[in-house]
Amino acid sequence: MKLKYLLMAFATAAMFTSCIEDEPANKIAEYKAPTTFVLNQPQFSNGVYDLINAGTVNLTFSQPDYGYSAVCDYTVEVATDATFEHAATVNGTFHTCDIQVDANDFAMAVCSAYGWTEQADIDAALAAAESGIIPVTIRVHSKVSSALI
Repeated sequence: MKLKYLLMAFATAAMFTSCIEDEPANKIAEYKAPTTFVLNQPQFSNGVYDLINAGTVNLTFSQPDYGYSAVCDYTVEVATDATFEHAATVNGTFHTCDIQVDANDFAMAVCSAYGWTEQADIDAALAAAESGIIPVTIRVHSKVSSALI
């Protein structure tokens, strides 16, 4: 009879005790800013891109290192300079690290970044620019995808 009460007391004590830490399997992955995320310099970055005749603009970059494997959505942003004060986002979301941006969408984003609304604005900017070239700065944003695959 003593053994029965002793086992019952032990089971009761075990039921009311808890672990100091949660099991690692029960922890939810925390968001971390990526430690590395590099947009590769395009092959002709110092050259001239003819967006009227080009079908696409190719951009490649490394996958962001969040500390774990993550499926990401990427968006492309263009600006008039490296400060990105005057910037616009290219239409579309991409899901790979080697993307083909539609040249028309890219051109529309450049026009938005520079504030051009008419062909006369573009012609005036090209005439005022050195050697008829308008500089554009590009960056890619990464966001962890909420889609389940």
